[in-house]
Amino acid sequence: MAGISDEIIEDASCKVFGHLCPVYFTAEPLTETKERRKHSRTIPRDVMLKVVRRDGQICQMCFNPVPDDEVEFDHIIPFSKGGPSTVGNLRLLCYDCNRKKRDSLGEILANDPLEHLYDLQRAARKKRRRLKA
Repeated sequence: MAGISDEIIEDASCKVFGHLCPVYFTAEPLTETKERRKHSRTIPRDVMLKVVRRDGQICQMCFNPVPDDEVEFDHIIPFSKGGPSTVGNLRLLCYDCNRKKRDSLGEILANDPLEHLYDLQRAARKKRRRLKA
């Protein structure tokens, strides 16, 4: 999940099922202020530059270099599902990888929420044991 800030993950994570809740990213930001109601798909140039610098012009799915004229920006939480056009929600992808992903949330949502919950609990127990030792 390259590109999502820890703050977004903490705020949007479901405490029970362990996935990022797409509902968290919809509707609310659109009605807060008049400026936010102008929500558009356009990615500001300064945000684009920050993402390209951060990702080093490497596709974040296949890890191949992406030429200048083929750079594409992917909303990790899709724009159609309410994802913002911010540095934390964007990553650089090549044409083919961006078309494969489309507006899928498969990378973010846990396949089996209960298994994910058990994994989180196991990890917490291991961490507690390490701290005690």
